[in-house]
Amino acid sequence: MRFAGADDGYEEADFVVAGVPLDTTASFRKGARFAPARIREASLSFETYVRDADTDVRELRVHDYGDIDAWNDAEETVEFAAAEVEEFVGDGKTPVFLGGEHTVSVAGFRGTDASSVVIFDAHLDLKDEFEGTAYSHACVARRAVEDGREVYVVGAREGSRDEWEFADETDAVTVLTFEEFDASEYDAPYVSVDLDVLDPGYAPGVGTPVPRGSSPDELHDAVRALAPDAVGFDVVEACPAYGAGEAEFVAASLVRDFLVFSST
Repeated sequence: MRFAGADDGYEEADFVVAGVPLDTTASFRKGARFAPARIREASLSFETYVRDADTDVRELRVHDYGDIDAWNDAEETVEFAAAEVEEFVGDGKTPVFLGGEHTVSVAGFRGTDASSVVIFDAHLDLKDEFEGTAYSHACVARRAVEDGREVYVVGAREGSRDEWEFADETDAVTVLTFEEFDASEYDAPYVSVDLDVLDPGYAPGVGTPVPRGSSPDELHDAVRALAPDAVGFDVVEACPAYGAGEAEFVAASLVRDFLVFSST
């Protein structure tokens, strides 16, 4: 099953959609490995035309690569997937990842030349390591900082004392509310959406839900605004067993929006 409208061959494509069904370090709810298939299925419920962009996904050149192999070693999976992304980018294509746990984002930004990473997330994800590994869904933003990238976390409302102190003390991390977010400030970012940034009333089926989150409208508007300049995109942490498909439908809609607004 392909993402809706992603009917082009690899060689002619400008965008490559790839699933990364990694589910190794999930610490609260497991099951994100099933999300790539469910997101593709959800995409089939939508029109491929988006009126706000006056663009149809089928008018773009989009290839669905299928799923990149993921196994029980998260670090090895990240290294392998990052090499795949480097190949996509080297071939002139913009990568779009369907997670999987948030750790797959490390492969996404490491495979691109993004100097900044914009992360929509309920959590800071700035832990140096979590449960014995530095390649955890709770460490994604920290790995981006260590790579020398500017990190912007939008919508965070959870984090340990150490994480908040780290964010306050380093110039490499900026934590923003949706009201403070301004897409015009970011040049060629990598964009990552952890679906738990949404209030669980909108998307209960995520790995680590947190109340008092954003609305889908806020999130879609932000992704639409970033898309024209972004060098890569992912949507992660849908956990299908814990919802009725809400998170996967939002994810599919976000991917569609990223594709069509990247081309406006």
